[in-house]
Amino acid sequence: MEPFILASQSPRRQMLLTWADLAFEVIVSDSDETYPTTMDLNEVPVYIAKKKAQAVYEKIILSYPQHS
Repeated sequence: MEPFILASQSPRRQMLLTWADLAFEVIVSDSDETYPTTMDLNEVPVYIAKKKAQAVYEKIILSYPQHS
């Protein structure tokens, strides 16, 4: 089974996955958390999460081209 990708540096999240005995690899996003100032505040968390997910995805594709 492939390890989970934890796109977070959170020690708490790492601890939870370790306690659950799940294999995981930490790959953090280098994405910034800026957003358009005209954006509705309810949309901001999803917008930032998508930016971070895309950045991690691109790191994975560059590191492991066989998975693309």
